[in-house]
Amino acid sequence: MWWSPVAVVLLMLGTGLVFVVRRDALAKAYAHRVNSLPTEHPQYRTTPFATARLFVVVGVVSVVGGIGAILLGLVTP
Repeated sequence: MWWSPVAVVLLMLGTGLVFVVRRDALAKAYAHRVNSLPTEHPQYRTTPFATARLFVVVGVVSVVGGIGAILLGLVTP
């Protein structure tokens, strides 16, 4: 079953590219969905956890992992 590693690598590359290209939209969507705590709450934060920078880091790691898997020959039957 050679196609399952290929599917995983393509999923990694595709997800990584989406995260890198659409990082601002993803960060805005995340910030919109999260219920913010009241300002007097001890765990209140002014910026959400998942910022555009986090999406870039996850995207780059995914793309590099996918390319690394291809270069290491994990996709070949």
